[in-house]
Amino acid sequence: MKDLDNVFFVHGYGGTGKTFLWNAIMSRLRSEKLIVLAVASSGVASLLLPGGRTAHSRFKIPIVIDESSVCDIRRGSFPGDLIVQCSLIIWDEAPMTHRHCFESLDRSMRDILGKVDSSCFDKVFGSKTVLLGGDFRQVLPMVEGGGRSETLDASITNSYLWKHVTILRLTINMRLFAMADSGVSTEQVKEFNDWVLSIGDGTAKGVPCDDGDSDLIEIPHDILIPRSESAIDDIIRCTYPNLEESYCDPIYLGERAIIAPKNDTTDEINSRVLSLIPGHEKVYLSSDSLVESSKEHGNLDLLYLVEFLNSLQFKGIPPHKLVLKIGSPVMLLRNLNQSAGLWNGTRLIVTQLDDRVLEAQIISGSHIGDKVLLPRIALHVSSTRWPFVLSRRQYPVRLCYAMTINKSQGQTFHGQLYVAVSRVTSRTGLRILVDDDMDSCHSATLNIVYREMGYSLLSDLNSTRYNWCINVRVVRMWHVSGVSRGKNFASTELVLADEENRSTGRRNHRLHWAEKYGQIFRLHNRGPFSASRKEGSKLYPVPTIFFTSWTTIEEIAAEESANLPLYIFNFVDFEDLDSRARNADGLVDIIGQLTVMHPVVHSSSLNGPSVRRELELRDLSGRSLSVTLWGEHATSFEDEFLIQTIGSDEPVVIIFTRMQVRLFLGTPSCRSNAATKWYINIDIAEVNAFRASLQGRGSEVQILPGDADAEAGGVDEENANRKTVSELLSLNPHDNNDVRFTCHATIREIDVTNGWWYKGCSNCKKGLKATLQGGFELVFHVYNYKLNVAIEDATGRAKIFMFGGVAEQVVRRTASDLVEESSSNQILLPAALRALVGRSYVFQAVISEQTFRTGVLCFQAEGYSCLQGWNRVVVQTFIYKIILKRVLLPWLALDRRALLLIKNLQMVLPL
Repeated sequence: MKDLDNVFFVHGYGGTGKTFLWNAIMSRLRSEKLIVLAVASSGVASLLLPGGRTAHSRFKIPIVIDESSVCDIRRGSFPGDLIVQCSLIIWDEAPMTHRHCFESLDRSMRDILGKVDSSCFDKVFGSKTVLLGGDFRQVLPMVEGGGRSETLDASITNSYLWKHVTILRLTINMRLFAMADSGVSTEQVKEFNDWVLSIGDGTAKGVPCDDGDSDLIEIPHDILIPRSESAIDDIIRCTYPNLEESYCDPIYLGERAIIAPKNDTTDEINSRVLSLIPGHEKVYLSSDSLVESSKEHGNLDLLYLVEFLNSLQFKGIPPHKLVLKIGSPVMLLRNLNQSAGLWNGTRLIVTQLDDRVLEAQIISGSHIGDKVLLPRIALHVSSTRWPFVLSRRQYPVRLCYAMTINKSQGQTFHGQLYVAVSRVTSRTGLRILVDDDMDSCHSATLNIVYREMGYSLLSDLNSTRYNWCINVRVVRMWHVSGVSRGKNFASTELVLADEENRSTGRRNHRLHWAEKYGQIFRLHNRGPFSASRKEGSKLYPVPTIFFTSWTTIEEIAAEESANLPLYIFNFVDFEDLDSRARNADGLVDIIGQLTVMHPVVHSSSLNGPSVRRELELRDLSGRSLSVTLWGEHATSFEDEFLIQTIGSDEPVVIIFTRMQVRLFLGTPSCRSNAATKWYINIDIAEVNAFRASLQGRGSEVQILPGDADAEAGGVDEENANRKTVSELLSLNPHDNNDVRFTCHATIREIDVTNGWWYKGCSNCKKGLKATLQGGFELVFHVYNYKLNVAIEDATGRAKIFMFGGVAEQVVRRTASDLVEESSSNQILLPAALRALVGRSYVFQAVISEQTFRTGVLCFQAEGYSCLQGWNRVVVQTFIYKIILKRVLLPWLALDRRALLLIKNLQMVLPL
């Protein structure tokens, strides 16, 4: 966590202990005589915070707000001084507040605190620590007349402040422990909790709707209220049993309520319940008028009569006709006296009905049981629909047998169903009645989830998520190309890391970010995409995501997500590699001390020339592991190794990623592939702990000599390991794998049973597979030799394969030329190949990999020398070789530059 971090967001669903965390933090700081300002986005939420108030009340945030608004707090005022002296601001239920509210507070705090310290002008919230909290699954900011895009734009995640926020997460459901102590089955609570979360995440079982944001989900039958003739009476009987006997009981009323999405529905339910309780009702009518300032636009009194004003209904405003009975529960709609517990959202029971005042008893918040007097007050309200400001003088209360999920007045929004079902702590406390506009009952209801708000982690993504936004770092990258189903493909594979340190492979067919390794990106997906859990799923437990045209990628500054890790590894112990190899269980990451580095070995095969290097690693238990690097990995490893370790005698700890595990003679070994990366002595906890365990040891790396070093020591490559054919046939392939032999023999036959050429990729030289129609659908290809040659000397006959460049040197013609001359005939040998029969060569050969696949010993040529026709070129080559190896090399053996010159010369001359 950076030292400059001062804005935090605690994300947690219901039951994870957000309120407990707020109280614990406030108790600790206030015990140290520090000031903590606790606010919430709603009056109901503020009742749960000691000394809590609504954010609008505490910070004087304007009701009508835009992108340039500021709070009505001046320097030197009491609220301004309170901000200067406070140590922490806690803001609960932040996701439901419009981003302009946070931005207006930011501007005001920079102005107030900048007077004290000029550096605060440039710091978020004037450098004060702000702790936000909430759950993005719940209702988002309400935008009057706005739709989905307006709601998303109003969210705090689209504010310029969000990039400065450090996200913290509460993930353990503390209710499970509380329910276990009370005797309720933990499994039942967990099952109910998972179902509630699936509604909030939009993953509950249901039928997707066309808009991509909503589903019709099935309500479990044990929660569903059976429907009879009247839906209203059904839900009242279920929620308020024995109403006539308990209608005045504060505990009875305080622990139950009906929640509905529309004001019209709640008004109908409240009226019906009020008619069922005993007692005389009293009707209070409001006094409605137009505010004087709104009459400037003309004689509005004549246009809008009092009877019309009485018929208007506004959110947060009591109705013109308020009907109450003694014992009826009401909810306060305005902040009247915060010190007495009279907040917006406080629930009370009416105890006396008077002509000028109401007496009521508080049944929620921190003043439960207190009796208070409620007067009539004038409430002003305006609307874009009307050209005036209405003044309504009425008691600021509303019946609350039934309440709205939010003050949306008939609209449906993200998170409504989740908020409704998450208000209870157990399955037994929840009952749902579904009643549509056609007065018919169903067991399915609409669940709307804006998926951009909920899926900020890689572990949340799967193919059912159409819309999401996530910040990731590219921790590894490699390129892949080849042929799939007869067609060329090229892709970029990525490993991405998010805040949970999870990672996933990505495949991108259309973007080029070779230079973007280590950068941070914001990924937006606006439509369908595919995910799979194929190879590597146990190493990287999240799906492989295939980017599509719906995915947009935006590079962001590193400081916006500095908590994203630089490295992601999932290490496998050496002792577990055997089982991983036998089960073909994906790719692995390994860590070990480098002990031996073998030289680079060049060879040729059916797939063309290849390069490899063997390494040996050792773990802390002393177990050894053979690692094979292929291609560019083999040639580039030595240079990087020398750069990383030059001048150091410390142990060399290396990490290899995404290595293939194979069994050779019953022993596991690892080999590289296109996705393999290595890291030498990097500064991470695992490497530091490994090196600490090796304290006192030196480098211990044994670097074995390569071809150039061997030649510098006077080794004659042409005559090294000279064998007869019979000696070659008597070799044990497992003991002599990768050993180069020389053999003087004569070509006696070229076997064309499987042809003498093949079609290969122009880049990797790998052979192509024929399509069902018998052709090859690769545009860029070349012809290569694959000669199956029988060689013979006085001791016997053996089979040796010659591929690619080695065969071209022998034939002295390209394979493409001969294929064209022979009209692509695989059986008929061209004259240039028939001329090879009877010629003698010194073959430089190794045991072929085909030996281990078929069990039949055969060899592969890696070079040759012609011993027939000692012409001038051969004589010159021989003389140059003698001069270089017998005269110049001993003299220049200590000069590294001279050795490099000789090595380059040997590449020009066939020495």
